[in-house]
Amino acid sequence: MKVAAAEPLERHCKHYRDQLSSALATFQEWCSGAGKPALAEICSDSYVVCQLLVEFGRVQRLLTPSKTKVFKHAVLAMQTLFRRLKGHLPDAWDEVKLWEARLPQRMRTPSHRSLAWALFVEALALGFVHDCSNAAQWITVGIGILVCFEGLLRPFELTNLRRRAVGLPSEGFALLQRGVRPAILVIEKAKNAKAMGRTQMSTIHHHVIVRWLTWICQGLPADARIFVSTTVKFR
Repeated sequence: MKVAAAEPLERHCKHYRDQLSSALATFQEWCSGAGKPALAEICSDSYVVCQLLVEFGRVQRLLTPSKTKVFKHAVLAMQTLFRRLKGHLPDAWDEVKLWEARLPQRMRTPSHRSLAWALFVEALALGFVHDCSNAAQWITVGIGILVCFEGLLRPFELTNLRRRAVGLPSEGFALLQRGVRPAILVIEKAKNAKAMGRTQMSTIHHHVIVRWLTWICQGLPADARIFVSTTVKFR
C-alpha cells in the first residue's frame, strides 16, 4: 500500500504532540542504530513499516518491560503522520495488546471521600451563586465528581455515560434489601475491558448521590449524554 506525504501534528494538543514526537524520535534512532532503512524510504509501504514497528516493540519490551508508552506512541505517531497507515498496522497493534496483557494489574490509591464532597459543594456554589452563566457546566461537574468517586468511574467513562445506561430506583432498579435503593450504571467500552469485559456495571448506593443523579436525568432523551463536560475539562 502506498502512503501519502506526512501530515502535521499541529491539530493535536501540545502535550500529545510532544509524546508522539518523542516516541517517533526514539523509533527513528533505533532504526538508524540497527541499520534499518530511513523512515522516508519505507513509509510508503505499510507492511515494511508494520514489521519494523513490531521489531522495535520487542526491543522496547526487553529494555522497559513495564512501560508500553513509547512503543504505543510510536505506532500512533506513524498513523498520525501518515493517515493511510491507519488500519494497516495490525501486527504492531497485536504486539501492543500482547505486551499490555502480560502486565500485572495495578490498583490506584483513591482520593479521600471528604475531598470529593468538598469539590461537589464548591461546584454547586459556583453554579448556583458565583458563576451562574456556566451553571450547567459546574453543576454537572459537581454531581459527576460524586458519581465518579462512588461508582469508581474513570473521567471518560463518566463523560461518555448516556441516559439509557442509567437505571434509577424510580424506574424499578431497586435492591429490596435493608431499604437500599441504588442506581445502576452500565459502562460501555471500559478502559479495562480486556480484563473485565467490554460492558460493565457500577452501583451507586449513597442515597444523596442517587437523588442528585435522578434529578439530573429528568427529561433527558435516551441517547443524551448526562454530563455536558468533556473529559479534558472534567479533569
